[in-house]
Amino acid sequence: MIDREWVPHRSIPDIMVKLLVSGEDTNGLLSLHLIRLKAGRRTGSGVHDDKWEAHLVLCGHGECIMDKGTVDYSMGVTNLIPPGSFHEVVADDEGDLYVLCVFSPALY
Repeated sequence: MIDREWVPHRSIPDIMVKLLVSGEDTNGLLSLHLIRLKAGRRTGSGVHDDKWEAHLVLCGHGECIMDKGTVDYSMGVTNLIPPGSFHEVVADDEGDLYVLCVFSPALY
């Protein structure tokens, strides 16, 4: 396993990303990303047309606003986002939100 560094998200301010497993590691089958969203911030709306996305909340509180409703985020909560589904993650004002994101097929 390669110990990768935290880096700013490619296009969304206020998010740091640590790539844990890349598509290169899995022949494109999946990728794992640890994200840190600053307190009180939003990811902005997103849709991955051809990818499943699963979230496991590791630390912090917030919510995921989706086209099918809102999921409250706190430690241990999991959320499965089907391909083509609108979603936006919001961290509450109390502290940073840490989420393990799994993409299939791999995001990159």
